[in-house]
Amino acid sequence: HGRALAIAQDATGRYHVYESLDGITWGDVGVAPSTLGPGRSFLYVTAIPGGLVAAYGSGTHVWLSGDGGRTWSAVLDVDGPDIDVDYLNDVEAGPDGYLYASNSSQQSQWETERGGVYRTTVPVFVVAGEAAPEADRTLAL
Repeated sequence: HGRALAIAQDATGRYHVYESLDGITWGDVGVAPSTLGPGRSFLYVTAIPGGLVAAYGSGTHVWLSGDGGRTWSAVLDVDGPDIDVDYLNDVEAGPDGYLYASNSSQQSQWETERGGVYRTTVPVFVVAGEAAPEADRTLAL
């Protein structure tokens, strides 16, 4: 999107979004999505078509930003049976305009690992040749 974004933890333990136009100097653009609670330790950002950015991590929510990480909206929750051990593996933009996310869940060392692939209920970006989603459409979790 013409700039680099990174999410890092500051000295107080809060996660912030940082932006760089040259890859050398970085500016704080705001607090990262509130996906990180006890036991959550990382957060990733990935570019999405249409100038959007998705954030995800060791929590179970996928967040979307259309303004370079300044504001965020939750667009997907892959919450499994026990959120303390569920985490997202990857988030990708599909060719159909939807976001796809995969998660894993390890209940204990004696139980099998469970996971799945999830998709937003409506497209989050416009695919070439299709009409744009309604501007006021709320993305369902």
